[in-house]
This record gives sequence, C-alpha cells and structure tokens, in this order.
Amino acid sequence: MIVFDILCSNQHRFEGWFANGADFEAQLDNGQLTCPVCGSDRLKRAVSGSRVATGAGKPTAAPGPARGEAAARELMRRVWEHIGGHSEYVGQDFAKEARRMQKGETEDRSIHGEATREEAEALLEEGLAVLPLGPAEDPESTH
Repeated sequence: MIVFDILCSNQHRFEGWFANGADFEAQLDNGQLTCPVCGSDRLKRAVSGSRVATGAGKPTAAPGPARGEAAARELMRRVWEHIGGHSEYVGQDFAKEARRMQKGETEDRSIHGEATREEAEALLEEGLAVLPLGPAEDPESTH
C-alpha cells in the first residue's frame, strides 16, 4: 500500500491509500475519487514527503498520517454535531420514515437514524436522497 496526499480544486487536502501509483491514476481517470469535504472530482496528488532524513543515517517516517486521522475524526465529529442540531433522529425507522416522506404520508423534513447497508442501498436505488455515513462516536450526542 502507498499513501498519497491529495489536493482538490478547492484546496482541501486529504489522504488516499492505494495499491500503487497506477491504481491511484486509474481511480482518478475513472472518476472514482472525490474530495471528502466538498465532493469535487478535480483532484491531483499533492507534494508530500514520505520520509525525513534525520542525519543519523536512518530515515524516519514523516509525521502526517496521525494528523490526517485526527483531522478526519474532527471533521466527522463536526458533521455529526451539525446533523444532530439540524435534523430529527428517527432511530432504526430511518428507511421506513424516508419512504413515508417520499410518498407524502408524513411531513417532509431532515431526518437521521440507523439503517443497514442493504436498506441504505435500496433507498439510493429507489432515488431517495440519502447520505450513508459511518456511526457517530457517541450516537446519543446526535439526538
């Protein structure tokens, strides 16, 4: 595996893990890569150092992945904080409630909740505008 720093057209910097450089290029060419912050698909590899010479004759890993992981965790915390403050928690009834809204059986509003991968995929196939996210670190904090 190789880690590349990637920069989008809006100057958001993030990491991507790939089998090799050709894998990165293939995914980029096929439109499989987007910025996790803004969704832009106009991306390029950013200049980054994977090793730092210390003068001791043995290179050490450059700091970066830990910073990237911390930034990703902070971004997800902020996303969940926003979701919790701007939508109604419907628990495990998320898929059912989303369908009810689509059919006009209940008021149209922003909701969040829990769904299995299969339920989320079915909702997307049905044309519902849902955004599957990983679980919140503290699900109680979102509702």
